[in-house]
Formats: sequence, structure tokens, C-alpha cells
Amino acid sequence: MDETKMLYELAIILDAELDDDKVQDELRKIREWIESKGGHIEGVEEWGRRELAYPIKKREQGYYAFVYFEVPPHISLELREHLRMAPSILRFRVFKTEKLSREAHAV
Repeated sequence: MDETKMLYELAIILDAELDDDKVQDELRKIREWIESKGGHIEGVEEWGRRELAYPIKKREQGYYAFVYFEVPPHISLELREHLRMAPSILRFRVFKTEKLSREAHAV
């Protein structure tokens, strides 16, 4: 039976000390993980390096990115557990959404 997919937004802050290639590699791994679970990437929006409002893990800056994707609800829960294990991720949040940001680049 086909499970209904819902649209989600992943807001993520990566360690800004990663070089550009490593940042892109981390984002690629996240996209591949979602796709490997039967999800579909709708778009990616990268804000780049920015000052944090307060230090996180002794870092003053983070690399901000947003990933928009469709998956069944139980996969979004698995994604949260998967992201908790990644040492290069300072913070993340997964939101259920109904539309893409205007700035999101379709993949």
C-alpha cells in the first residue's frame, strides 16, 4: 500500500569551519539519505555562513541551509534520529509545511 507523502522543511545549521566541499558533501548525504528512504527532494535553499545568535558547541558562526522534501511521516522521524548522530550539524529542525520558499532551488 502506498503511504501518503507530506512536504517537510529541514532547517539545518552546519559547522561553519567546514570547507565548501565538505558542506556540499554533508548536504548531498542528507539528500541521498532522504531519497534512499523513498523521499523526493523538492528544493534546497542555502543561506551560507552567518553569525549565530548565541554560541553553539563553542562556534560563533554556522552554515545555514534549508531542504524541502516529501516523505511519509514516519520517515521524517527517522531523519531526526539520523541527523542527531552527525557531528558536523550544530542544530536542525524539521517542519511540516505546505509550500516551498520562493528562494528554494528546485532539484
